[in-house]
Amino acid sequence: MAAAGVQPDAVSYNTALLACQRAGEWDSVLELFERVRRAGGKGAPNAFSFNAALAACAATSRAAEAVALLGEMREAGAPPTLRSYAAVISACEAAGEWERALDILREAERAGVAPQLTPAVALQAGLVSLNALESRLLRALGRRT
Repeated sequence: MAAAGVQPDAVSYNTALLACQRAGEWDSVLELFERVRRAGGKGAPNAFSFNAALAACAATSRAAEAVALLGEMREAGAPPTLRSYAAVISACEAAGEWERALDILREAERAGVAPQLTPAVALQAGLVSLNALESRLLRALGRRT
């Protein structure tokens, strides 16, 4: 595009991000997202591009990066969606960071994105695993996991 004198915009970047995502090219998603960050202007990241990067973090167990992106998303004026929170929770879960996953779940509830999201509903939605909840319950009861 640039060779033809055409500057990519959010639609073209998001289309490329979606193609990489569908192909399971998670490192490519993150590399392209970095380009989107640098582009600014009409190509600046929006909720779709942030969610693509968050999905890549979830697929590659990059919890810290996912949490940082969630904060950056807010700062950029793109309110996190249920999909955003679910991806961050999945990244935390995949990295074995159950406490952080549950903290993000509570944050989503406070933000009004996941109202009345009980542990049972979270399990059904696949947002947290039974192992995470069991571990937390056992710790609360004073037992070792």
